[in-house]
Amino acid sequence: MGLNLKTLKPGWRMTMFVVFFLPLTVSLGFWQLSRAAEKEAMEFAYLESLTKLPVAPGEQLQDFQRVRLTGRLTIERFMIENQVRDGQVGYWVVQLFYDEKADRNYLVNRGFFPITGEGDDKRVKIPRPREEISLVGVVWPNTGLVPLLRDEPVGDPWPKTRQRMDIEAFAREANAEPYEIRLEGSEWAPSPAPFSQVMSPDTHYGYAATWFGLAVALVILYIGWGRKNAIKEQVDEA
Repeated sequence: MGLNLKTLKPGWRMTMFVVFFLPLTVSLGFWQLSRAAEKEAMEFAYLESLTKLPVAPGEQLQDFQRVRLTGRLTIERFMIENQVRDGQVGYWVVQLFYDEKADRNYLVNRGFFPITGEGDDKRVKIPRPREEISLVGVVWPNTGLVPLLRDEPVGDPWPKTRQRMDIEAFAREANAEPYEIRLEGSEWAPSPAPFSQVMSPDTHYGYAATWFGLAVALVILYIGWGRKNAIKEQVDEA
């Protein structure tokens, strides 16, 4: 005789387990979908910005705005450590740029600079022009901070080595505008920081599928466990 699913008897422990974890997995799945939608919107905004000519920075900078800075790179720079590109270890370099027309300091991300040499001969070559130059970059949105492994130093000399990109903290230390301007490829940014690929929603869709898959697995487990217990009970009563 077939078993009616209404007679499932999974037990209170299994029921409490599923009651707790099923809403959690479903909510995490939908959260990942919302993150994917945010990334798609960001990617669209960035691609749209590519169709516009760079402009001189104004009072308020907008996310993904292309700007042209005219002035000088100063000696003040932040070195974000433990970066890897094409199998090479190095730094992201965020340097202070004084724009003479705007009379403001900006934080420009010059991209990746590898560590060369070995042992005591390790070094990072970061050229700095002495003359006035013109740079084009994109105002990059704040996409969140990675956790810290240790407290960042305060008042250390330039250049300052940091674990993560914290533009607001950098701006306070360097007396600069609180924006990250990612330079487009040039002589002074030969390996620029990534743009659209870091905004891809594919990863979030993958995470969402994983969470929804776990939710389905919980339901299947719950039904299977309930059927097993119900059948066992029927056998014991026979």
